[in-house]
Amino acid sequence: MGDEDSSRMEGWIKVVRRGKPHISKSPIIDSQHFKELVHIEKKFFQVLRMKQ
Repeated sequence: MGDEDSSRMEGWIKVVRRGKPHISKSPIIDSQHFKELVHIEKKFFQVLRMKQ
C-alpha cells in the first residue's frame, strides 16, 4: 500500500468520524452507505495493525 493510499484512507476516516454524530441524528442517511463507511474504517484499522 502506497502513501497515497494511506492518506486517502485517512481522509475516509475523517469523513467517517465527522459523519457519525450526524448519521446517528439523521435517519435520512441510508444505512447501506453508513455500513460501507464502517466497513472501510474497519479495513483501515486492519491495515494499520498489519503495518506495525
